[in-house]
Amino acid sequence: MLISLLAAGAHGAIGAALGMALVVVFFAAGQWAISWAADNMPDFLMPAALGTYLVQILLVAVAAGALRHVTFMEPRAFGFTALACTLVWMAGQIRGLVKSKMFYVEPESGTGSTASKPSADDPAKEPAR
Repeated sequence: MLISLLAAGAHGAIGAALGMALVVVFFAAGQWAISWAADNMPDFLMPAALGTYLVQILLVAVAAGALRHVTFMEPRAFGFTALACTLVWMAGQIRGLVKSKMFYVEPESGTGSTASKPSADDPAKEPAR
């Protein structure tokens, strides 16, 4: 917002603030929707995430188009700030995913001797004779 304020004055700062607010609200709502889908419909998590992202991008594009000809803000500051905030949000999502320790295989439940016994339906883990 400071760059927009220096480059385009108060109208630039207003545009930058609206662009940042738009991205934060839409992407936070999308994050909530994906979290809800993960908790309630884990089998449909990928379609929910892709659909949510598509809706977010479309809504940002519609909002940008609707605010293109307003006079109380600088549209370029709005657009560049929305783009920058989107890229920063996505970079944060990618970093969070890379740093998270998610299991890609379900860990075995239980401890002791039952965890080391081979499964009856897995012939590759038959005990040595």
